[in-house]
Amino acid sequence: MIKYCSQIMTKMLVKNNVICAEEDRIYEYGFETFLASLINITTVLIIGVISGRLIHTLLFLISYSSVRQFSGGYHAKSHKRCFLIFLGITLSTLILIKHMVLFESPLFLIINLSISLGIIFRLAPLEHCNNPLNKFEKTRYKHIARGLSLALGAVALLGLFIPYVYQYSLYIVFALLWVGIMLVLGKRKGESK
Repeated sequence: MIKYCSQIMTKMLVKNNVICAEEDRIYEYGFETFLASLINITTVLIIGVISGRLIHTLLFLISYSSVRQFSGGYHAKSHKRCFLIFLGITLSTLILIKHMVLFESPLFLIINLSISLGIIFRLAPLEHCNNPLNKFEKTRYKHIARGLSLALGAVALLGLFIPYVYQYSLYIVFALLWVGIMLVLGKRKGESK
């Protein structure tokens, strides 16, 4: 469905002489990526509204997406799988945080945060074999992934000791945990070069 819609959009641009026919694959891929991301984000925000945790979900989404964009890691082989994995990550985060007593312990969360940051520092950026990075990009992505995760980690750590902000910090910790998991999965599946 996503591929079909992106093909239609690209054909319209070619037909109206907005783009050259030689560039159609680039635009088709761009539309495909945009539509898939739009569906993922919209679905997650709807879940946030339904669960009464829109701000929490937004914080998780921003934290996860910003670091993941530069860290890389596991990538699903289809948009449908990507959607289902992201949906699973979001739902499990919402459910776990709501129902697990373990997360009332700052020590458990600090350990989790430390492990996640360690994985991000060790493995990021994990490039995909279909999207290799040059030396400059690798260095740049490594610095950005580390900087973002450190900044988010510091905010989460501070928030763990402030009762009013504690719940929000959990979502940042989980976002970094999921980024770490995706990096490990990507490395284990041998997706990197």
